[in-house]
Amino acid sequence: MKKIIYFLGFCITFILSSCVKDLDFEQSKELNLEPTMVTSLINFELNHENFFPETTEINNFSQTSKFDVLQSKSNQEQIKRIKFDIEIANEIDRNFDISIKFLDASKNVIFNKLEHMKVKAKQMDFKQTASVSLIGSPEFLDVRFIEVSLEMSKNPDGSALDTSIDNKLKFKSSATLYMKI
Repeated sequence: MKKIIYFLGFCITFILSSCVKDLDFEQSKELNLEPTMVTSLINFELNHENFFPETTEINNFSQTSKFDVLQSKSNQEQIKRIKFDIEIANEIDRNFDISIKFLDASKNVIFNKLEHMKVKAKQMDFKQTASVSLIGSPEFLDVRFIEVSLEMSKNPDGSALDTSIDNKLKFKSSATLYMKI
């Protein structure tokens, strides 16, 4: 019986002492945490009827929305960079030229890396991304509005869109905010 107790004591001591490893707290200095937040920006859907507010086809649309993420001082200090993602599904049989501009309070352009995006007729998988570093672009902190404008190409034969067809242009945009700790 004593042999079993000595043997178990030896095994337990051996197991406990073999699992000890020097801890390296220097690794914590290499740890890089970057919390992110994803938010929706501008989303809309246009069908053929939207291009005929009256009896004449219009080819230009523009929408301006507030962008107040950067108005608070704490957000300005915590956000390192922002990545903008655009997704467009075009069921309409016309090409589109789409631009997104970031404007200050006086509606002056601050950031325009998302201009003249060419979306082809019936293109269902258009994607575009642009990033801005707030550290390298402090003027971006003045952005207060986002303007989305689109221009629909004219039909080569001069005919108007058929309003009886229910095709759509779907526009989705989001921003990923990368924060400091």
